[in-house]
Amino acid sequence: AGGRLGGGAALGGMRMAVSEVQPVPLSDLPLRPYINGEGKVGFSEEEGKVGVYAIYDKEENLRFVGQSRYLENSFKVHLGRMPSECHHFKVQTVEKPSRTILEQIKGVWYEETEPTDNDNGIKQERWEQAINVQKHVELSEAEKVSLRDMTPDSSLNTLRNICRRVQVDIEDVLEARGVTQKLAFNPKLKENGLLDIASVKVKGVDSIGGDTKLDASLVQEAPNGKKKGKMPKGSGVPK
Repeated sequence: AGGRLGGGAALGGMRMAVSEVQPVPLSDLPLRPYINGEGKVGFSEEEGKVGVYAIYDKEENLRFVGQSRYLENSFKVHLGRMPSECHHFKVQTVEKPSRTILEQIKGVWYEETEPTDNDNGIKQERWEQAINVQKHVELSEAEKVSLRDMTPDSSLNTLRNICRRVQVDIEDVLEARGVTQKLAFNPKLKENGLLDIASVKVKGVDSIGGDTKLDASLVQEAPNGKKKGKMPKGSGVPK
């Protein structure tokens, strides 16, 4: 992964100054393995931080198209949320965040092949939001009973225990797929019945407005009780 190639291209995609960026059709981008030969996510920060990506399942069906200002982090988070579905990907990176450019790339890709899970509904929610164990996973009968009988005093332990069980299931899937890279889950989220990979802070990347959804693992409570994003040093916007 790494260096510049002729014409401003980078491995697996196109990396250019915003003024020079042209959307690359999906058919012209290589389909890359989500997990590389070392058991790690197949995209690294050296290839770029900002861009648009497409995720394919084992049968090479296009499942989800997203955009990110920290691509490596997004690939890790998606693997934690959807460990059985992330098998291949395509990506086009850009040097600087530009909502217009990213939307243009997505538009070209959508005209080629519409992803099955960008439905503005529950399927898309599974890719873009932390796992909600009361909504997104299959529960055992015992877990259903514990949720039904949950009280304010018992909710923390009840939700945390279910999250721990789901985490073990995810880690078993990743191990079976040969993943050796450590993906740490955010422990605080479990108290609210949420499970997600602990996100890294964005480093030196400008805002792309509303393009990037606020990751649940970077949400904290403000003094007035409203949720706000943690502010990385040197950045004026939340992740």
